[in-house]
Formats: sequence, C-alpha cells, structure tokens
Amino acid sequence: MAGKMPVWNLKGKEDTVQPLKGILNGISTGGAVRSGPREEPIPAYDDLVFLKDSRYIRDLVGESLLSELVEDLACLVDTSVTVCEKNGDCALKFISSNWCRFLNQASRRLCGAADSRKAMASGEGPCFESCRNDAALVSIETKQPVELPCRGGIRIFAVPVFAGDEVVGSLAIGYGDPPRDGEKLRDLAEAYGVPLEELRRQAEACEPRPSLMIELARKRLATTARVIGEIVAQKQVESALRRSEEKFHAVFHLAKDAIYLFDQEERLLDANKAALETLGYSREELMAMRPLDIDISAVAEHDERMKALRRKGYVLFETLNRKRDGTLIPMEVSLQHLELAGSNVVLAVCRDISRRKQAEDALERRIVALTEPLENIGTVAFEDLFNLSDLQRLQDLLAETWGVSALITRPDGTAITKPSSFTRFCSTFIRSTEKGKRKCMISDATLGRYDPSGPVVQTCLSAGLCGAGASITVGGRHIASWLIGQVRNERQDEEKILEYCRELGLDEKEFCEAYRQVPFMPQEKFEQIAHALFALANQLSTTAYQNIQQARFITERKRVEDALRKSERKLREAQHIARLGNWELDLITNTLQWSDGTYEIFEIDPDEFDASFEAFLKQIHPDDREMVQHLFAECVEDRAAYEISHRLLMKDGRIKWVHEIGRNEFDPEGRPLKGIGTVQDITELRQAEEALLESEARFRMVVESSPLPIGFANRNGRVEYVNPKFSEKFGYTIDDIPTLGEWFRCAFPDPVYRSRTVERLRRTVDRLESSTCGIEMDVTCRDGSVRNIELFRTFMGNKTLAVFNDLTEWKQMEEERLRFDAHMREVQKLESLGVLAGGIAHDFNNLLMAILGYADLALLALSPASPVCQHIEEIMRASHRAADLCRQMLAYSGKGRFVVSRCDLSEVVREMGKILDVSVSKKSAVRYVLADHLPEVESDVTQIRQVIMNLITNASDALGGAGGVITVTTGCLECDEAYLSESYLPDHPPGGLYVYIEVSDTGCGMDSATQGKIFDPFFTTKFVGRGLGLAAVLGIVRGHRGVIKVSSEVGKGTTFRILLPAATRESGAVQGTVEQGEPLKGGGTVLVIDDDPFVMAVASAMLEKLGFEVLTAVNGREGLQVFRTHRGEIACVLLDLMMPEMGGEETFQELRNLQDDLPVILSSGFNEQEVTQRFAGKGLAGFIQKPYSVANLSRVLKSALG
Repeated sequence: MAGKMPVWNLKGKEDTVQPLKGILNGISTGGAVRSGPREEPIPAYDDLVFLKDSRYIRDLVGESLLSELVEDLACLVDTSVTVCEKNGDCALKFISSNWCRFLNQASRRLCGAADSRKAMASGEGPCFESCRNDAALVSIETKQPVELPCRGGIRIFAVPVFAGDEVVGSLAIGYGDPPRDGEKLRDLAEAYGVPLEELRRQAEACEPRPSLMIELARKRLATTARVIGEIVAQKQVESALRRSEEKFHAVFHLAKDAIYLFDQEERLLDANKAALETLGYSREELMAMRPLDIDISAVAEHDERMKALRRKGYVLFETLNRKRDGTLIPMEVSLQHLELAGSNVVLAVCRDISRRKQAEDALERRIVALTEPLENIGTVAFEDLFNLSDLQRLQDLLAETWGVSALITRPDGTAITKPSSFTRFCSTFIRSTEKGKRKCMISDATLGRYDPSGPVVQTCLSAGLCGAGASITVGGRHIASWLIGQVRNERQDEEKILEYCRELGLDEKEFCEAYRQVPFMPQEKFEQIAHALFALANQLSTTAYQNIQQARFITERKRVEDALRKSERKLREAQHIARLGNWELDLITNTLQWSDGTYEIFEIDPDEFDASFEAFLKQIHPDDREMVQHLFAECVEDRAAYEISHRLLMKDGRIKWVHEIGRNEFDPEGRPLKGIGTVQDITELRQAEEALLESEARFRMVVESSPLPIGFANRNGRVEYVNPKFSEKFGYTIDDIPTLGEWFRCAFPDPVYRSRTVERLRRTVDRLESSTCGIEMDVTCRDGSVRNIELFRTFMGNKTLAVFNDLTEWKQMEEERLRFDAHMREVQKLESLGVLAGGIAHDFNNLLMAILGYADLALLALSPASPVCQHIEEIMRASHRAADLCRQMLAYSGKGRFVVSRCDLSEVVREMGKILDVSVSKKSAVRYVLADHLPEVESDVTQIRQVIMNLITNASDALGGAGGVITVTTGCLECDEAYLSESYLPDHPPGGLYVYIEVSDTGCGMDSATQGKIFDPFFTTKFVGRGLGLAAVLGIVRGHRGVIKVSSEVGKGTTFRILLPAATRESGAVQGTVEQGEPLKGGGTVLVIDDDPFVMAVASAMLEKLGFEVLTAVNGREGLQVFRTHRGEIACVLLDLMMPEMGGEETFQELRNLQDDLPVILSSGFNEQEVTQRFAGKGLAGFIQKPYSVANLSRVLKSALG
C-alpha cells in the first residue's frame, strides 16, 4: 500500500527509512520520498527530546511503551501522532504518513535556523504551530478535546491526558485526505516553499481512509490517552510512596525515641536502634517478643487500648517498660495505624520520660512544701522553696565577683549548697581536722544567726578570718543562712595564727603559706559586701514568701483545673451515658463547635468534619433537612427557643433519631451572635415508643377482638374503656357505667349481695401475693338476665384491668354432666343388677328344669289314682311359681319371653278396667283419662298388662289405708332426646313419637333417696313383698325400647310415666306362640348338648320318654365331635345357648357348616325374642325356654321335625 508503510515493514527501503529515522532521532535526511532534489539534512524540530524542559510522560511511561501505544494508532490511519508534555514539549512523535513527513520537513526549513530552539521560537513552522500551539496546548488548557483544520491541509484531533484530576499532557493525531484541488495545493506549495508538482504527487500518493476507520482512530486516541494517564497516575503514586517510605525509614532508624512496627496480630515486624538501646536487647531477642513482653500493663488494659486504636486510629498513654535487666522505665507511648508497603501496621513510638517524671516528682514535692500553712513552715526544707541549681550558680558568681568564699547552710550550720571559692587554708588545713571543723561549724552557726537588723560580721572562731552571715526567713521563721568570709585584713595577728596551727598539730610552714594565700580585703569593703549580702538574703526571704503565695495560687488553680477536668469528664461520661452532646454555632463566622458527645452521636471523626451549619445539614436525613433548616431560621428570626426531633442518616445507611434543644444569643442591636444547644440520641427511645405503640395496637386489637368481656378503670374508679364483647355480653356501654360505683350498682342490684361481693374482691386482693385474682359472682345484665361470671382483676400501672369469663353455659354444661354422670351411674347399676338377675334366673331355670322335668316324668309314669300324684303335682306347682319368679327376674334384666304384637294402650287399659278396679283398696278410686285413636305400639301385651298391674298395685300400696285417687292416663308425645335422656333407662333412645301410659297417685310420695332405689331388685318399703314389681317393670320397658319417667314429692304423691315408641307401618310381622297339636311320636336319635348335667340328664330322659335315642355332649366342641362320629344317625340337635369353651351360637354355625339341613333346637333360660333375633335368617329349627315340660318339648320337636 503506497501511502501506509508500517515501521516493521520498512527494512531495505532506505528512501523511506532515512526520513523516519530523522524524525525519531532528531536528524532528517530531508527531501521527498519519491523524486525530486535531495536536500541537506536539517534537524527535525518536532523531535525535541534532547531539548525538553519536561520529560514527565516520557520518563514515567517509558519511551518503549509509549512507542508501542502510539505506533499502531499512526499506522491505522496513515498519519502522525504527537504526545505532548503539559508545557507543550514533545514527548514522542510518530509519523506514518508520507504527506505529513514531507510537509514536516518543509516546515522545518522555513524556520531559517539550524538551531532547533531558535527554530521553535521563530514561529515560522506551520506544522509545529498547528500541532503544538493550535491543538495540544489548547486541549491541555481547556481540559477538553480539540478538533480543528491543520495548516497542512488535513485535520487535527487532540485530547488531554489526565492523571487523576490533573492534566499532564496531550495526545494529538492528524487525519483526513490531503487536498487535491489545484488552488489549495498552490496555496500550500507557496506557504511551505515546496514545488507544486512535488506536492501534488505527494497528495495523489495518499490512499483515502474510510470514515469508519477514522472514527475508530479517534476513539482509539481517547483510549490511548486514558491508558497513558492511568500509567502516569500509577507511577506518580508509586514514586510518592517510594519517597515516603524512604523518608519513613530514614526517620525510623535515626529517631532517638524507640519505634516499633507491629502487624495486626501484634507480631513485631521491625524496631529501630533506639529501641534496642533503650531496652538492652539484641535484635534477635527483641524480634521474638510481643507487646506485653515489653509493656507490664494488664491484658485487659492492653485490649482496651487496642480497641480504642481500632476505633480512633490513634492512642496516647503512659506505661512502664521492662528492660532486659529487669528494671522498669516510664514511657510515653503513641500508637497509630499506618499503611506501609501496602500493609496495615501499627506504629508504636515510645519516649523515655524518666527525667520528666523525676522533675515532676520534685516539682510536686516543692509545690507541696510551698503550700504548707505558715505555722507549719518549720517542717519546710530550704531546697523545697528554691531551685538549688540556680541558687548554686548565683552563689558561685557572687563569690567570684566579691572575692570571698560563700556557703548556704541550715540554721544549725549544716551545708545546703556546695562551697564557693573556699580557700586552701580553710578547706585543706582548718576543716581537715576534727577540732577545726567543729569550730568552723560553731562559727558558721554564729554568723548565720537570725538578726533582722543587719548582717552578722565577726571573725571566725578557727583562725580569726573575717566572716559575715545573713539569715533567710519565711514568715518570720529562720530557714537558712548565707555565709561569706575566708578573707583577711589588717586586724589578723600572724603569731596567733601559728599558735592555732600548733594547736591543730599542722605543719607550720605549709600552714603559713596557705594563710598568706587567703585574699586580703579591707574591713570596710568586707562590711559593704556583708550589707549587700544582707539585702540579697532579704530579697530571697521575700522571694520565698512570694513563691509560697504563687505556689498556693498555682495549687489552687490546679485544684480548680482538676475539678474542672473532673467536671468535664463527668459531663462527658454523663453525656455518653445519656447519649447527649452540646454544640455552639457562631452565626457571624458560620463556625460550628461540637462536644465529643455530639461527634459520638453523629459518628463523625472531628478531623473529617467541616464544622459548619451546612456540614451539619448534610448529616440530616434528606426528608428532614428542609424542616430543620426552616425551623432554625425561624427561631433566629423570632428570637425564640429551638427544639426539634429529627433523623440522621449514617454512612452505613442506618437511621438515628435525635432531639435538639437550643437558643440564640443577640447583641444589643438585636443582631444574632451565636446559637447554643444540646443534642440527644433518642433512637432507642423512639424505637421503644414505636414498639410501645405497636404493642398497644396489638393489645387493643387483642382486647377488641377478645371473646371475653374486658374493661379498664383508673385508680379514681372511673371506667375508661370496655371492649365490644363487654357490651355484647352484659348490655352496658361506657356511658351506662362511667364509674365502678355505677357498675357495681347495675351489675349487683341487690345491696346486700353487692356489699358482700365488693368485700370479697377486697379480701381476695389483700390475701394474694400476686396482683392478679379471680372470683366468681352473679352479674345482672341490662336486660335483667343473670349470668355466672368469673372475674380476673389485675393492676397495670395506675389502671385496673378486669377480664370477665362467662361461666353460665359452662355451669349449665357442668350440671348437665353431673346429671348425666349420676344417670350413667344409675344405669350402670341397673345394668349390673340386670346382668346379675339374668344370670341368677338362668342358673335357677336350669335347676328348675331338673325338678320340673323329673316331676313331669314321674307324673307320667304313675297311675292317676296313685296317692303320690298329688304330691308330685304340688312339686310342679311350686316349680311353676319358681319359674314365674325367674321370669320376673328375666323381665327385669330385659331378657324375658316376649310375644310381640301391635296394640292400642288405651284399649289394653280398658280391657283391664275391671281387674284394676278390684285390685285397689275400696277407699281408693281409679280414674281413667284415656286418649282415643292412639298410635299402636309393638309390644308383648301380656308383659304390658303386667306393667300396668304392677304400677296400679304400687300406687294402691302408696295410698295405704287413708285412700286416695289413682289416675291412669294415656296419650302420645313428640319427644326429643333431651327429654328422653332424663329417664331411668341405660340407653338414650332416639327422639320421635312416643305413646305413654301414666299412673299417678295422691299417696305419701317419695324422697330423693327412695327414688334412687325403687328399681333395685328386692328393694321394698312394704312389710310384705319381694321387691321385684318395679324391677320387672323396668326390665319389661327396657325390653320394649321404652323409657320410664318418675316424679314424686313427699306428701303429694307419685307419677310413673311409661313411654313406648309408636309403631311404624314398615314394622315386621308379629311372632306368635307355637300352636298346640297332636302328641309327637318319636323315632331316631337326638343329640343333646348342654353343660349342665341335670339339664342334660332330664332332657335325655324326656326324649327317651318320647321315643328317641339320645346322644349327649357337655360343650360345643365335644358336641361337634359326637356329631361327626354319628352324622348319619342324628335326626335333631337340642343345643344350649350358654356354654363354656364353645357357646351355642358358634356351635350352631359349625353344625350348619357340617350339615346345612340339620334341625337344631335352641334351649335357653332367656326370652325367645332376644335369642331368635340373634339367629334370624340362619335356619334355626325351633326354640324352647327353660324350664320346660315333656309336653312343651314334644310340641317344639314336632314343629322342628315336621
């Protein structure tokens, strides 16, 4: 492709490569690419790397990477790409287009200067001016992309290069097709000073680029600029970090304080030289240690500091560090988080504060001394009042200036300061001996005695040298003496000095030599110095007193400051506990001051807060911001107090509620100066209030929807609320019962009951430890009805809650249950007695069977003329009476022999009328109230007659000899189950139409105890009687599925009502008794199966009498075995119903399975109806009830065998 020659395809094409090398290296081989005159090399001023004042982008990105980034872009559209520094210097220029290369060289020649700097400054190069000044610098200055026509006939697009928010340079690209119009080419040839034909050839050689490719190049240019900017920004950060780390390491290792670096797990990463020297450990030893190996603080205290560090980012505290030798040194430690080499570390700076602590201790002792009361000044030491080092320097200076020796002593002569300018004569000779030293001490004490009138001037007791002293006092108390001396004057006698030398036992020559070295001073001058010393001592006394006063002031101020700090600490603690803070807003400078508590509430770091009203508003929830701002402005304008509750929006999205109270202060002209106030975190309070409201709403919903009546009253007895169920249940509204008094009056209209109920309530509450109690009472409703209520009352604050549980229905149900339980007990008793009676009758019938059967056989075997016949007949009559008794017992058990038919109870009573009339006493009258056209009932008429007769007889006995009226009534009733359940029958018959017969008397009646026993077998109130009459009535009625209702009252009479279900048309046919016919003539074999040996024996004898052969078995299992053995012989089976091992019903089924046409006669002491119903449809041949006679057996066999 003619117009596009990538740099990696230019090998071997020297004509193209050489100009390109000139562009890149700052040297051009000049000339056009194709034909034309070759020119002398001229430096390409666009490649100015060697002239750059700024190499920022080039150095940070690197020439190689920069070339790779722009090379593809230049080749994409066959053009030039220029990377400019921020000041316009060229960081890199890459030219791919022959057109741009040709005009670039021409532009350089137009500058007319070989020096590139001069060429740039000339302003004659169109390409340089267009690319640098028109595009790159404008893009850098405006921070926006720039697109404009190039002076070389194409277009230029430049974009700024951003490193973060800073513009660091520009990236420009030339694009588009060169002009081909002759006039435009002529203007360009003239402007650039090149031949027109050569320029036309260059234009025609350029291959056009599609607009899509140009647009892609523009986007690539912006992307490349962004990549270069990101690289520069990253390099800037890396460079800054590197410089910071270099500075840090320099400070770290040169610091005089001990510095440690720990990671987040508190492992030691590094320690400086000062740390090693302070603690005395080697680096290897120290690097293996943890913070608590160095710091002697408790673990809990250390953990609290680390928590504070994580919370605040910085902690400062004092502690003790243990050195390698075990000694402890006080340290001031600052901890802070630091990011180092991309890791979060803890920087610990530890400063040895031993000297400061010593100075503080000394200062503390001095202040204590200075603050002692003046009356206790005798206990104060001189050094507690003055700084001895300063005083020592003053003493040395004065001794040297005055030419005397000086010393400050205590009143007893003990030295306080070090001697100043002491002579060799005194220090080496006099004071070296015990005697001389003692005399010097006495002399010093004498010179330093208290004398307010002036200095004490006299010769010393040792050698007679001149000496003087002035006392220092505080509050009139002598605390020290300033002494001077060790000078000689004209008054000393050398002979006396030698005598003193010999007295001390010293070398005379050396002693005299030392004496002569003592300074000589006239007496007058010495006295002048002594007076100056006296004035100085007075000044020190005054200073000491002032120091005491100042110390007291300082102490008092310190005490006040300590009290203030404690108060502030307590205030901070109180604010922290109360979640309270305070603020002050300067309305003139808009400066906001917050307390620590306020910052804590707003969860803001003070260093990150702008501390202005606008910054405060930014922390407020957006929905509340306008309201807060408006209210504050309104309060300033109205000079009113400021109080509001609003929300804060936390950084993590949480919402806090705060309550603010404030006021504003104004100058005399009314201008606002500042606002002050408090802010309190009420989040938990609001949450509690919302929870309370929600709880109250739930409580109200529960109360209003409660199925129980509920009411509230206050301590004053006013009813504040009753729920809907209360009004529904009792009928009262809150207007009806505004007070508890009104409620008691309405609910308990009886004054006596009301007083008793209120007193019960009071006693119950007083007696219970809990505040909740329950009590039952009868409440009168608004409609007059009375309901049995259980009241629960409890106290809720200053209110009383009453919950009413209506027990009325429950009580009724409970009474019903008790009645039902009593009834069931009665039924179970009757059932048990019935079972007992039935069992007795069954067993007794078996005995009668043997007696009656053998008597019958004996009677048949005797001649009618035999005198024994009469006795046997009496046995049979007695047996029949016994059988009647058994039938009554079976009737009571409901298992008597019934012959069921349809009958009209009124007709049955009418038929019995004459018999009933003669059955009662002549003093009694029977009255009949009989209904006509009664529905029929299915019954055994004989049994019904027995019931009527028993009831009439019982009524007649109740009337006794006094006589009375017996009323017999019949009728029908539609009865429900509830009515029928109140009876003496065990079952609950279904409701429906019932026909009744009622027998009433006006006799003595019965009490409840007697009524509970009237149906018990053998219970009677008569002198004679068996007590089976009513028991039999109960059994018969039960057998007919009827009910008995009894009502009686002592002295008024008794009524028995028997109710029997009315018969329906669909009822079954009536089962009659077996008809009597011709005597049976037997033949064949009959199998008798019975567990009673007497019954089996008499039955066998009867069968044999009738001409049958007999096989016997004592139970069903044996009977089956006998039948299998003699199947072909047996013509009939006489089977007992009740047997052990295998009963009659099961035996019957097995016999039918063996031979389905086998005649089986069932024998039982129970009634035929009950038994045959159990065998209905099963092919039972016949039934015979025990006890039976030969004739009865003959009739049943005749019917069964046909």
